[in-house]
Amino acid sequence: MHAPHAASEEIFSCHGLVDDTTRDIDILLAGAMDPVVYPLRTRLLTLAAQRRLPGKVVVLPHPGYSINSLSDANRQLLNYVNHLKRAKINLVTASVYDYAVAKYVESQLSGALIVGNVPESRKVYYSKFMVGISMDDTDDRIVSVLTEWIQNRERRLKMTTIGYTLGLRQTWTGWVHDMVNSIRVARSIEKHQNGNLVVSRLDQEGFPPKFFRSVLPHVIVDEADNAIEFHALPPFTSRRIPVRIENCAHRDRVS
Repeated sequence: MHAPHAASEEIFSCHGLVDDTTRDIDILLAGAMDPVVYPLRTRLLTLAAQRRLPGKVVVLPHPGYSINSLSDANRQLLNYVNHLKRAKINLVTASVYDYAVAKYVESQLSGALIVGNVPESRKVYYSKFMVGISMDDTDDRIVSVLTEWIQNRERRLKMTTIGYTLGLRQTWTGWVHDMVNSIRVARSIEKHQNGNLVVSRLDQEGFPPKFFRSVLPHVIVDEADNAIEFHALPPFTSRRIPVRIENCAHRDRVS
């Protein structure tokens, strides 16, 4: 089962205030600067050190994984969240393993535009609201992309709003609902014939999900644009059933 990172709405959310009038950081670069694990991030750090990135640039190093006390942990978290909510653009990069770190959804909720490499695991989803750059780009192109998105305020805020809205689906509440629904479907698979099934999240009243038969092979879509794919053939046994959640195009939706 693929469960994308979730984030606390209470901590990270800008509460719908996607505006840059109070944001004094044009570009934020935060996190561990390991050239082996995060090659694009460290390359962006070099560009920042060379003062090639446009506007006011702030680099926030990773505080480390050793925490002396709960108060230190809270201080580090609040400092990180404060920087996110002050930034117009947050440079977020996947690791060399193409792993979508939690910083993606944290940035969505904070109201910052994400610029970075688009994780392959949910490429269609992330492409809706983030600006892609990669190690294949020249330094000049990276600088040009950042300059364009800093200057084009209307377009930037529109893209940021899309990211924020989609991020509200990846809070811890939504994450738990998705897990509960997936477990219910897995337990109910033996009641259905071989093929694919689709499940929607619990509604606001907490009712169980509805099941649908997919008319397309290997594609199942729910109302949240997540696909849950089941591979099951009779006879039904106790063998493990792989489940994959990913974004699907609108044309693959079933009803």
